[in-house]
Amino acid sequence: MAALCGEGAVLLEYGAGAAIKSEILIDALHAPRLYAPIDIAADFLGETVERFRDRFPALPTRPIIADFTVDFDIPADIPARPRVAFFPGSTLGNLLPPDAVTLLRRMREHVGPSGKAIIGVDLRKDIRR
Repeated sequence: MAALCGEGAVLLEYGAGAAIKSEILIDALHAPRLYAPIDIAADFLGETVERFRDRFPALPTRPIIADFTVDFDIPADIPARPRVAFFPGSTLGNLLPPDAVTLLRRMREHVGPSGKAIIGVDLRKDIRR
């Protein structure tokens, strides 16, 4: 995954939450440029950002408080390239197909034509599970 991201990646994480998976990826990245966690829960995102600033003091961290399931813009102060959309959980499978397509299109707009994406998916399971 780190090789896909390339050097100097600007990592946009959708639905960051505690960002545990992001820590693993950032540890493996070569000279990441910026980490932008995106989450609707402002207080929780603030705690995540503080933890990241302690763990990765040389990595600029720019939180974005937004609901990733609706349209929003990436702030102008976040470098445009090289952006990588990171959506590691299996949340995509919880969305209705039209909503999943809308989210993927939004990610494409956010990363631009030269951007990349790492998206986690899960196996199909019985709904009770």
